[in-house]
Amino acid sequence: YPLCALAVSDERPEFGISGAASNPFAAVAMDNDAAVSASQAWIINSAMKATYDIKFHELSLQAGKASGGQIMNVMLQSGLQRETLKAIWTLADIDSDGKMDHEEFALCMYLIDHVNKGLKLPPTLPMRMVPPGKRKLLEFS
Repeated sequence: YPLCALAVSDERPEFGISGAASNPFAAVAMDNDAAVSASQAWIINSAMKATYDIKFHELSLQAGKASGGQIMNVMLQSGLQRETLKAIWTLADIDSDGKMDHEEFALCMYLIDHVNKGLKLPPTLPMRMVPPGKRKLLEFS
């Protein structure tokens, strides 16, 4: 939805689409992470989310979540090293339940794509990467 991208560009030009294509972390100052509004746009745009959702809904879901084994099989298809995939899992499984819902899966796929572009994983997720439905879990941690 183009309006979403425009709103992000208007509020924080450093997070424009061209910046995200090169390195979405470059403009995020360490002390800014805590001050990010919960309404800030998610780094995963609607087109990416739709693509990731297709893959997610091909899996066998229990209560809206895919099992760790199913997700692992999808992740292994990326060709990334197991240590990298382990780090991606740690970042993406925000509620640490060993399963992923559609938002965690989208983040997982985004991080795989991110690494496949030659970019590094962040040590912790900047708020902009945290799925909107999971932000309340991290606001006070």
